[in-house]
Amino acid sequence: MFFINGIRFQMIVVSLTRSKLSYDMRNLIISIPLILFLLGGCTKGNNDSFDNQQQEGTVEDVSYFVKYAANGIPVRYDASYINPEGETVRLTNIAGENFERTIGPVPKGFKARFSIKAYGTTTSGAQIALRIEVKKGSDPFVVKAESSGTILYGATAEYTVE
Repeated sequence: MFFINGIRFQMIVVSLTRSKLSYDMRNLIISIPLILFLLGGCTKGNNDSFDNQQQEGTVEDVSYFVKYAANGIPVRYDASYINPEGETVRLTNIAGENFERTIGPVPKGFKARFSIKAYGTTTSGAQIALRIEVKKGSDPFVVKAESSGTILYGATAEYTVE
């Protein structure tokens, strides 16, 4: 006699082999306790160490996103910024409008750089303002760097993601 998952079994195997039950029926009756035994070991346990490892791992796996933005550009301009691969992207002869690009995910320590140089002499004293915003995970974007300059001299902003 033995117990599996609180069910009492007697030595069915010995008595089944001596009976005149069909071969398929004997296999079925023998496999039912085996299946119950195997399923009994598949209960969800409290594996705190695994849960803690997962929670600790997610802290390091947070994604960062960088938004480059510029306002107040009344004329055509060139813009350049650093992409997630660390390469400089140059956009030329953009029509006078606000500029916004979001890139990511980027790693912690990413060096963001954004610059604008505008064309035009009639409004060369006009101010342009640019900013770099960073978002961590699902948090909202936060301004991390700002810069302003005139259209004649342009403006540049830099920030290292922390």
